[in-house]
Amino acid sequence: MPRHSDPYGALRYADFRLMTVNQLLMAFAMITQSVGVSYILYKITHDPLVLGFMGLAEALPFIVLSLWGGYMADRYNRQRITQWCVVISLMLPVSYLLLFRCFLAQQIGVTGLALGCYAVIFLQGIIGGFYSPASRSLKPFLIPPEQYTNGATWSTIALQLATIGAPVIAGLSIGAWGIRPTLWTVLGCIIVCVLVVLRLSPRTFPAVEQGNMLNVVKEGFAFIWQTPIILWCISLDLVSVLFGGVVALLPIFAVDILHLGPEGLGLLRAAPSIGALLTMGLLTYFPPTRHAWRNMLWSVTGFGLFTLVFAV
Repeated sequence: MPRHSDPYGALRYADFRLMTVNQLLMAFAMITQSVGVSYILYKITHDPLVLGFMGLAEALPFIVLSLWGGYMADRYNRQRITQWCVVISLMLPVSYLLLFRCFLAQQIGVTGLALGCYAVIFLQGIIGGFYSPASRSLKPFLIPPEQYTNGATWSTIALQLATIGAPVIAGLSIGAWGIRPTLWTVLGCIIVCVLVVLRLSPRTFPAVEQGNMLNVVKEGFAFIWQTPIILWCISLDLVSVLFGGVVALLPIFAVDILHLGPEGLGLLRAAPSIGALLTMGLLTYFPPTRHAWRNMLWSVTGFGLFTLVFAV
């Protein structure tokens, strides 16, 4: 008689529970921070370029450093890298709190506030360039191989909970109390993340053959180029995300077009994640692996069409 799988199998391992809590709270903190800062900056400046520069300030260091971050995670202790990145993340809400305090005290103007926020976002991109590959490559070492699928499910649930709940709570918090109490909430979440990741049991990782980073990156690009299915999947995803990033523009819709305020912005930011969660539920009954390439093309086509409808 076949043994039923344990739906809580991965969560029965203490370190995996700790990392899942860290993932949930860190995503919650970063999304809350992003919603709050983007809304307030746009509310103050009414300049769409501010939102564009915010995205650029975070994406540029993240893109440049992600390859280096993956290289470092393979060569050094990825758990230590994860822990250091979480600790350094405490600087982000603290820096924002100082900037907004100086702005409200008229010690800096709008330009100084915007430039200061860009600098903090740039730091966030640097941290993300190391944190993302290190934390993702750490999780498989926290559970046995037979629990990988269950672990991926719980990780996805944690991320979706954060991406749905954080924008709504951020919008309600800003509408009721303003940006500074919201940033204090972010700081509190990251403090809990620090306490959680520092409780991880010490561990070592298999040695990886040392090599020059440029050669390693070159080999990676060569593999992608020689594997058409990976090349075209990455290219398709890159183009759709690059030209369909309407999320960054939502403060404009919330303030100037729909006149919804921060509460409405939170609901707008949460809407894509709610749709994604509903789709994940449907895919448990209708797996997309049959004719996967066709399904991916239809999905990207639908994504583009609804982006155009939203623009109209």
